[in-house]
Amino acid sequence: MTVDTLGSVRRIRPSHGAFLSGLLLVLFSGPETGRAGEAGQAGGKAEKRGKYVVEGSIFYPTYIAEGTVYTRGVSNMPLAANSADIAKYMPILPAKHNSPKISTFLNVTAGVPIYIVDSRDPRTPRATVQCPSFRKPSATLRKMIFSNDIPLPAYAQPSASSDSHLFVYDLGTDLMREYFLMKKNPDATWTASWGGYSEHMLTLAKDNFACQLAEGSAFVVGMIGGPGLIGIEEARRGEIRHAVGFLAANALEKVTSWPARGNDGTDTDLNAPAQGQWFRLPPSLNIEAMKLRPMTKLVARAAQKYGGFATDKTLGCHIFGGESGFVEKNRTGIDPWAKGGDLYKKYMFSNGYDLSDFPWHLTEWAPVDWGKPQ
Repeated sequence: MTVDTLGSVRRIRPSHGAFLSGLLLVLFSGPETGRAGEAGQAGGKAEKRGKYVVEGSIFYPTYIAEGTVYTRGVSNMPLAANSADIAKYMPILPAKHNSPKISTFLNVTAGVPIYIVDSRDPRTPRATVQCPSFRKPSATLRKMIFSNDIPLPAYAQPSASSDSHLFVYDLGTDLMREYFLMKKNPDATWTASWGGYSEHMLTLAKDNFACQLAEGSAFVVGMIGGPGLIGIEEARRGEIRHAVGFLAANALEKVTSWPARGNDGTDTDLNAPAQGQWFRLPPSLNIEAMKLRPMTKLVARAAQKYGGFATDKTLGCHIFGGESGFVEKNRTGIDPWAKGGDLYKKYMFSNGYDLSDFPWHLTEWAPVDWGKPQ
């Protein structure tokens, strides 16, 4: 076991398991005692004011989707015949469809919470999650994400965005559940309009290189969405080690680009990007010399090394997604993205997390279905 300290919170990394050896687990008993909990075979256990706590990060120290499509290099990515035209179209796409005040921003004030649980421990809270009657999930999807036995922290809440996403990774079953339009009912049960799941999260590179959900969707592309967000620990350390997903102001109508499995674009302009279509910033571009805001520069570096793609459509501007600070706030009392938080101090500007200086006009776009297995 390796123990390291970051700020006032102790982090313990169990030495067993390919991913568990790198999973950032926060184990502690609360500020009243100052004692760290014991790590067990479940990947991490702790007492906090008498309650069971398992918390962690899918981004750091080990990125959960390492070796998948999210981390494939883009330096030798081929370019679509209309790559330059897509780049010209991207900056004007938001105004054409939605007339937002800004063209691009980072959504962290209503970011997606990612909860870590361990269903092997009997103290793990269980929740009932159901779907509306008009939905007709398969028997497997119902069993996996719509049941009365879903491990979920008692304090959980969905994102504050209009999509109300909620993601939960279960160490015990190695299962990721991702929910869309999730809400808690007065009787303490939950309703989600839809969702999806992925098994074998610890072996994605071998078993699911494309990072597609086994069934269902939370983002329209039907991929595992969590790994495409900007993680708190990544922002804290100043490095995003994967491709970045973003919600596009619109997308090319009726075209899905691998590894995506679905689309909802309505733009008929052939220079609109397809959902799932990869982009990058040119390898020769000197990002450090550009006058970009700190967060924009952070995202640009990732786009240059790993690329990015549209995961869904918005009714506003282009939106890069961030991991919600709600889970950390429950532990520390401070949302790192909010006023008083360390990431607020590092990245916040007067116009919020405005990324309108992101150089969309310099982006380069791969052909539709680049990298799809033949």
